[in-house]
Amino acid sequence: MLAADRCPASNQGGPIGFDSSDVANSRRGALDVPDRERATLFFVRMTLTAFEASLAKPDPPPHLHPLVEALWHERRGDWTTAHEIAQAIDGDDAAWVHAYLHRREGDLPNARYWYRHAAKPPETGSLDDEWRVIVEALLMR
Repeated sequence: MLAADRCPASNQGGPIGFDSSDVANSRRGALDVPDRERATLFFVRMTLTAFEASLAKPDPPPHLHPLVEALWHERRGDWTTAHEIAQAIDGDDAAWVHAYLHRREGDLPNARYWYRHAAKPPETGSLDDEWRVIVEALLMR
């Protein structure tokens, strides 16, 4: 059985841990580590599908990157919170989210400004498709 099979966090995008006593009690048994100690193996990335499913919950999933959390709030109808989060962060990704938010708002000149800062061409396709592209890209980082 893999650690991922036993750890409920593995389905929530959190760290997958293993009980170090599994190692101590294994046939290789070179380690003598108390049961209470845990180690993190790696992080399981949240999928777009899982992220979209989280929109039905009252709070965003824990441990999201702030820009992904901003997009969660926007999709739940809280544009102001999303904008405040994006506005407080510097960088190309923040500018990309900021551009999307102003495009969603209908402020196309402001959106174009932020697309330039993100080094991205202004988006012309569906807002929903752009949201998914941005969320998926940010979840992979």
